[in-house]
Amino acid sequence: MKTSTSLILIFFGALLIYLSLFGPPIVATFQLSSLYDDFNGTSLDTSKWIKFIERDGTISVSNGRLQLQAKQTTGKNRVGVASTSTFNEGKFKARVICHYAGMKSIQFSIAKGDYVNPLDSALIMLQPPYAYCDIRVDGRFLGRTTLYSNVREGDVLDLEIELASGKVYFRVYDQSGNLLGQASSSFDLQGFFLRLDTESTSSSASYGEVDWVETSVAGSQPPPPPPSPGTGKLEVYIYVDGKLAMPDGNKIYVNGEEKILTTTGYWSAEVNPGTYTVQASYKGQIKSDTKTVYAGTTARIVLSWGTEAPPTPAPWNPLEWLYQILANPLTRSFMLTVGIVFVGIGFIGMVAGREHRKPMTT
Repeated sequence: MKTSTSLILIFFGALLIYLSLFGPPIVATFQLSSLYDDFNGTSLDTSKWIKFIERDGTISVSNGRLQLQAKQTTGKNRVGVASTSTFNEGKFKARVICHYAGMKSIQFSIAKGDYVNPLDSALIMLQPPYAYCDIRVDGRFLGRTTLYSNVREGDVLDLEIELASGKVYFRVYDQSGNLLGQASSSFDLQGFFLRLDTESTSSSASYGEVDWVETSVAGSQPPPPPPSPGTGKLEVYIYVDGKLAMPDGNKIYVNGEEKILTTTGYWSAEVNPGTYTVQASYKGQIKSDTKTVYAGTTARIVLSWGTEAPPTPAPWNPLEWLYQILANPLTRSFMLTVGIVFVGIGFIGMVAGREHRKPMTT
């Protein structure tokens, strides 16, 4: 092999090895489950929910709400829905309307096992005048904590359960977003579903309503990106009926952090490379989307209510394309392997060439 050919192989091999080891941060790809339902139809969306009725009751959707009614029966009677999607970790929220009637007006939980009586669960329960949280593991009740003690008939409350890094967090908010109570505990659960139900007894019926359910962080939360010398840009557009508009409270949430909009329907910032989830609401209807930002590039998120009118797409950016390729872990592994092979072949070729050029001695 010629020396020039060997040097070319060594050069490109070394370049591939360098890019695979010191290129842009690898952004892992996660398969995320997600769920949002505002119950604006006339029937339950069976692609999202499974009904369960333990003894007697009704499940219906009307006036933009899920309505659960457990009738008075002998013994406990649970009536509710469970999500068809399953999750490993995340933040889950439901807006519910409390009613006095019954033993438990409404329960919101993450659970695993049987829909009616799951063995493992973490739940928030409204039993006026109290909002409780409790945990069950292998069918064993581990304790109950009072989150809020002034629940009244007709109260509209946001119930939030977050599971992350082996801990579960329970939070209760009013519909304006004011925190009313919270608690946390060690708890871990994989492959769980969301569950909404109401429960009656032999002495009374029970009734609960749900306005909406959403997952603001779904599935397995990607780890934060490693430090990078470069930054990217995140742009957010808010549209209502085809026009830029302000969301509720003139604010959005970026990875859970509140951001105030100062320009109608638009927000942007320089951010570190990584995955970002943006959430906003308009007239109480929440929407969210997730995009990955790479160093030196711009990612756009459009949240729209009504007719969508997204901004003009940015022209093809070769730098963004290159970053996307280099940030793929499979690509990086392949580049490292090929680089090592190239360098090895190049060195072998140089050694063989030198041996071939040695003068013959007698």
